[in-house]
Amino acid sequence: MKILVDGRVLRHNTTSGVERYTSLLLKYLSRIGGVEVDLLKPASDSKISQHIWEHFCLPFKALEYDLLFCPANIAPVWVPEGVRLVVTLHSVAYLDASNSYSKMFKEYYRNVIPHIIEIADHIVTVSNSEKQRILNYYPDAKNKISVIYNGIDEKFIQDNSERQQYILSVISHLSAKNMNSMIDAFNKVSDKINHNLVIVVSHPYKKPDTSFRLSDRITIYYNLPDEKLITMYRDASLFVMPSRYESFCFPVLEAVASSVPVVCTPLDAVKEIAGDAVFFTSGFDDDSISHAIYTVLNNPNIIENLRKNGRELLSRYRWENIADEYIRLFKRVVMTNED
Repeated sequence: MKILVDGRVLRHNTTSGVERYTSLLLKYLSRIGGVEVDLLKPASDSKISQHIWEHFCLPFKALEYDLLFCPANIAPVWVPEGVRLVVTLHSVAYLDASNSYSKMFKEYYRNVIPHIIEIADHIVTVSNSEKQRILNYYPDAKNKISVIYNGIDEKFIQDNSERQQYILSVISHLSAKNMNSMIDAFNKVSDKINHNLVIVVSHPYKKPDTSFRLSDRITIYYNLPDEKLITMYRDASLFVMPSRYESFCFPVLEAVASSVPVVCTPLDAVKEIAGDAVFFTSGFDDDSISHAIYTVLNNPNIIENLRKNGRELLSRYRWENIADEYIRLFKRVVMTNED
C-alpha cells in the first residue's frame, strides 16, 4: 500500500500539538513493513501559496497513491475520482472557542471543513469528547468518523528525584489556553509557597528562546526547542494546565511521562485520556487553580498517587500501537473503495 501524506503543517515555524502529532505519527508509520509512506510538502514559505498547493496541486499528485492522508485538519476541498482521502480533524475549537482565533482563520475553517468532511472517505479525531463536539456541528460525519488517541513521545519518559522549586505550564498563545488565569492563580498562592512559575508558550510570532519576567517569580519562555523543554519537565515540582479547551493535550501526557504531578482544569478530553493520573481543579477560574496548586504541593500522598497512576498510564499511549491502528484504518478505506 502506498500512502501520500500532506506535509503542509510541517512548514510551520513553531511546534504545537498538531505539528508534534504529524511528525511523530510519520516517524512510526515509516517503520511498518509492507507500507510505503511518502511525505510531500509545499515549496513556498507563503501561507497563501501553501494553501493553494494543498487544494489544487496535492490532489493530482495523490492519483499516484492508494490513499491521501491529511493529518492536520485541512485537506483539499476536492479530489479527483479514485483518490481515497483520510483526514485527522483534531478539534472544532474555531467554533467552540472562536474568540481565540482571527476572523479570517475562523471564516476559512467554517467554509472549508464542511467540504472536507463531505468528500473524505474517513475522518479521524483524537478523543471521544472531541468526536462528540464534531458531531454536534457536523452530524453527517457520524458514519465516517473514528477515534484514535495520540501517543507519548518516548523522549519525555524520565524521572528525577531532585526537583527544583518551580511550577511549569506549557501552553499556546491562544486565549482559550487561559494563561492569564494561570498567572492570577499563581499570584494568589505565591505567598504560601516557595515555588516560582515558569510558562512555556508556543507562539508563531515570537522568536525562539526569548523570555521575559512578569515579576521576580514568573518567567515566560517562547518556542523552546524540545531538548530544553524536556529539561523543564524533568526538573519541575508541579505541572499546571489551565486551558479552557483541549481535544487531547500533549503537555499533560508529557508531564505525566516526566513523573511530574499534574494539576489540570476540568477538561473532558484530559479526564478521558489521563483520568486519575491528574488532579483536576473544580473550575477554570484562578481561585480554583490556586487552591489545587496549594493542595497538591502540600500533600505528599497526592503527589505519590499521581506519579504511581501516571506510570501505569504510559503503556496506553505507545506510538507503535497507534501507527498500527492508522494502518489498519487505511487498509479498510482502500479495501472498501475497491469493492
